[in-house]
Amino acid sequence: RMKQSVTVDEQIALLKSHGITFELMDEDSAREFLRSRSYFFKIKSYERNYKRIEIGATYTYSGLDFGHLVELSYLDFTLSRICLSLALSTEHFLKVRLNQLIMNDPKPDLSETLVRRILHGDTSSIRCNPYTEDMWEACNNAPSIWHLWELLPLNEHIRLYSSYFDYHDMQAPYAHLLFIVCKLRN
Repeated sequence: RMKQSVTVDEQIALLKSHGITFELMDEDSAREFLRSRSYFFKIKSYERNYKRIEIGATYTYSGLDFGHLVELSYLDFTLSRICLSLALSTEHFLKVRLNQLIMNDPKPDLSETLVRRILHGDTSSIRCNPYTEDMWEACNNAPSIWHLWELLPLNEHIRLYSSYFDYHDMQAPYAHLLFIVCKLRN
């Protein structure tokens, strides 16, 4: 059974019962913030960054103001946008680099070999994606590797990149970091 939703006033009362003050941001401003800029459980999650004082079956915080939680939410939002921008730039660079490697490789069927190695004939991640199915159909269900730059999800691009180096019995530079980028982006 799910818990009932609580009103903004009930949310503020709960925060106050845990010792959170409203000096840096008054209650009216906090209400507006919770109504239009964020949501209770997101803001409440930032409490974990402060010392929690257990009192029987409940808890409180000392020196924690709602304004601190709001500031952390702004920092979190900004950091997530920076991480997303870096991840998207890294994804673009990965596609460009792999494109360079394949274009400069003398083996004519290399791209087909690499695609077979990573997809193993399973194209469901491409065909069953509403964002890419039109391009898949335009390729007559037989895309070139150049189409895959737009069709494959990032984790498949990383596998394709690593597969290129595996094929040449080499270690893929920075492959271990690319999986971290994929997790950051997702």
